[in-house]
Amino acid sequence: MNHRAGHPSPFFLQTKNGRLLCVWHTPLDTPRRAVLHVPAFGEEMHKSRRMVALLAQTLRARGTATLLIDPFGTGDSEGDLEKATWELWKDDFRAAHAWLRLQGVTEIVLWGHRLGALLATELAHEFDDVQRLLLWSPVPAGDRFLTQFLRLRAAASLMRGEQESTKQLREILQKQGTLAVAGCVISEELAASIEGIKLIDTTPPASVHTEWFDVEASASAQPRVATTKVVSAWMAAGCSVHTTLLPGDPFWSTQEIALAPALVDASVAFIEQGLTLEQTDAAEHRCVDHHTDDSGEVPTPSAERALRFTCGNDDLIGILHPGALDSRTAVLVVVGGPQYRAGSHRQFVKLARALSNAGVPVLRFDYRGMGDGEGSPHDFEDVQADIRAAMDTLSQQCPSVREVTLWALCDGASAACFYAASDPRIRSLILLNPWVRTPAGEAQAYLTQYYLNRVLSTQFWRKLLHGEVKFTSAARDFIGKLYRALFSRNDRGAHASVPVGHRPAPPLTLPANGERRRALPSTALPLRMASGLERFNGEVMYILSGRDLTAQEFRSVAGSSKRWRSLMRSPRCTVVDFPQADHTFTDPQQSEAAIRTTLDFLSRS
Repeated sequence: MNHRAGHPSPFFLQTKNGRLLCVWHTPLDTPRRAVLHVPAFGEEMHKSRRMVALLAQTLRARGTATLLIDPFGTGDSEGDLEKATWELWKDDFRAAHAWLRLQGVTEIVLWGHRLGALLATELAHEFDDVQRLLLWSPVPAGDRFLTQFLRLRAAASLMRGEQESTKQLREILQKQGTLAVAGCVISEELAASIEGIKLIDTTPPASVHTEWFDVEASASAQPRVATTKVVSAWMAAGCSVHTTLLPGDPFWSTQEIALAPALVDASVAFIEQGLTLEQTDAAEHRCVDHHTDDSGEVPTPSAERALRFTCGNDDLIGILHPGALDSRTAVLVVVGGPQYRAGSHRQFVKLARALSNAGVPVLRFDYRGMGDGEGSPHDFEDVQADIRAAMDTLSQQCPSVREVTLWALCDGASAACFYAASDPRIRSLILLNPWVRTPAGEAQAYLTQYYLNRVLSTQFWRKLLHGEVKFTSAARDFIGKLYRALFSRNDRGAHASVPVGHRPAPPLTLPANGERRRALPSTALPLRMASGLERFNGEVMYILSGRDLTAQEFRSVAGSSKRWRSLMRSPRCTVVDFPQADHTFTDPQQSEAAIRTTLDFLSRS
């Protein structure tokens, strides 16, 4: 499908609450109808970004415009989540709606996803030009959603040997006013607003045609009871609503990237129903340049800038944090799948803002086929062209910069190892929990980190004595991992395993489940990474988490391979351990410590 009929135009929209990142997908001629997206919440928003971008790209290619917006304190927008409120988010979409009207749009389709469906349904009562309401797997009740959200922290507490119930967490939230959950800090005011909202009480306007889409992986799945209950109440109130259950994975909650093509197709069909072919008078498509944005705002030199640049024939989106105008060093953030440029719980946003405030320019961006990046999906072993395009853009935007540090997490760190030696502009690498997975390495990590901890746990023995542990299956699993750890070849030509759900390179086509398959390289991933680092002459800092299987695998490889031991003993190598950190540093204190470590390294290297 040709997505070049127009371009995605990223810009920051100035509102009374701050600058909000928007991506305006519009064809060459601006249509009278446009779609306004109200996103999901938290990590559901991040994991859904690829699906959201796919629908927007598809609509643009077919002549319909879409505005994607990150509300205050989310994604790439200004502010912190802990200061966000439900009413403040409504203000954000009121500003987005006003901007659309200024573009000549006279008919709007509101598109809400998950928790955003609740917000979109409320907004439908305010905007008199909304004729259609598209809902993707709405959250039926805010209180249940909040409980599920708090369970993320409760589960993390169990991993630390602690125990926190959702009731206790609600009490802490009410007492302290804020609560950190899975890297997000939510306020008591926002939590109370979410908890008090129910779709059954938030009836869409009778004049608005509403389409409710749910997705289920199972072909024999039946409509959810909660969905049927809400829709029945809406229809009884005179609403025009239709529900459809479509095949697909719940992409907002899967660990890796998942796609639901049937949902995109059905959404396009609904949005285009009754669409007039008349266009406004051949209005030229407004492309964002690198100095002003579509909102008309002229950003100050220190303001973050939304950029569009190309890799081959595909458009990529990046966010530049300028730092000091005369800085000779900069940082390029190389993301690890399945994240996009914001990172889990905005990890990369917080890092970039801290570095920029210290005078260091930073560029964050999406690969092709990742986040807002167009084109076919590419995995970490095939993104060298993407990194080079981002490097060229960084050099153009920051002409004083002479040296760049690649800051990379997980398989982004693996990609950085492959790329660094090929670009003389790269001065150093900061690699967080590098991905070096092999069958043997994975088994060894499980043995040392998971099984050893279980054997030493009194809770495990208590469950075993009470018959709560399936001993036969547990023993079979342990023996299998022990066998792979002892007999799989780790650095003598063994094949690297592809991260589950990561996006191996073309040319194979993308099947319905969103996964791609290709032949594995003949040399193990750790050896190919070592080879890249041996050719690189700059400094390398490894930041390793104590509560992360990926980091444990890296430690195992670094200790068992002669080549890796030589690399780790080099005077150019620095290793910093964070025993209490998890893979993405969800704990705010651990995250801040990692940022300080990064700043210290940049200042002395």
